[in-house]
Amino acid sequence: MPSEEQSETSPRRSRASLVVDRLRRMVVRASVKIDSLNGRFASEFQAVANRVFQTEKFKATKEAVLAFEGIVFFSVGTTLMQIGESFFAICCFVVMGFLLFAKALTLNGWAKNLAGCAGAVILSGILITITVLHKPDMEPWSNLQKFGTRSPHPTPAIPETPISFRLGCNLYGLPIHIQGGSSIHILRITPGTLIPTNDQHIIPDQGSFETITAEVDKPRDYPSEDNGRWLTKDELTESLKKGRGANPFISKCTLTSYTSATLDDIVAVLLVDTRDEKHHSYWVPFDPIMSSKSYEFYVISPCTSGVIPQMVQWNPTVLVRVLGESKIKTVPLRFEKQVFPPQLLAGSFGPSSFLWDGVGECKWDRNP
Repeated sequence: MPSEEQSETSPRRSRASLVVDRLRRMVVRASVKIDSLNGRFASEFQAVANRVFQTEKFKATKEAVLAFEGIVFFSVGTTLMQIGESFFAICCFVVMGFLLFAKALTLNGWAKNLAGCAGAVILSGILITITVLHKPDMEPWSNLQKFGTRSPHPTPAIPETPISFRLGCNLYGLPIHIQGGSSIHILRITPGTLIPTNDQHIIPDQGSFETITAEVDKPRDYPSEDNGRWLTKDELTESLKKGRGANPFISKCTLTSYTSATLDDIVAVLLVDTRDEKHHSYWVPFDPIMSSKSYEFYVISPCTSGVIPQMVQWNPTVLVRVLGESKIKTVPLRFEKQVFPPQLLAGSFGPSSFLWDGVGECKWDRNP
């Protein structure tokens, strides 16, 4: 039988066991709740992580798709441009610009967004401009426009006539002997007879040449007493003392055409340098010249006083129109080789030793 001490400690141990059991149950319940809460937190965190991953994956996929589509439209557009489909090529470049613009908006930072958008617009604009410039003027915007239309027979191109003519000038002394029944052409270097180049007409209506004719069986010299008088010996001496040196020299020139067709319009430019150190330019229209024919003329400076021409030259280019053609061409003026000393001095002028009637003091103010 148990002793009295054992009977007294049994209730105490029972109560302690109950307390320990309760504490254990409480700890177990708390551990279960903590495990449950941890599991819930873990599942929520996993869900959030999955959503973030899916979002980033979708964003990266979207950017890759936009970049791929932009490259595809660029390649298709350049191919269409090469085969003559300019309209569809421009459409591809416009769509490519929108795709690149959309991709630029997905970049991080407003500076990158702005730079990307500007680059997309500029690139698209450059490609569209290249397409427009690449299209021939006579070709349609798309080959589809050619369906249902008959192409006209090509008109054979008319070859342009090659133009070649030369000008040769020599020093010549007055008077000019004119055979009976023949004529000569005179070009007077005076402001009243020349046509300034600031005239609005490209082909002047009026000419600058004067025709002098001798009657049949009556040869004549030009100039003669009917046109004025020669300076006296004293007047020549006075001119020489003043450093002017009046002389009877003029230029005899010949314009020869080596063109197979008739030159209907020929307009040269005469350059006149005067002693007041001014430069003047004038239109000189010629009569039509047939193939292998020549036009002979004399260049005379009738100025005895006033502003005297010092040097007369020809511009290296000439305006020409061939008979039967409407286009005016600018062609080079080549010079024919003549006798060397006279040709070298042909452009030099001074006061004339012949005093022409009706020619007063020469002034060139109308063409400064």
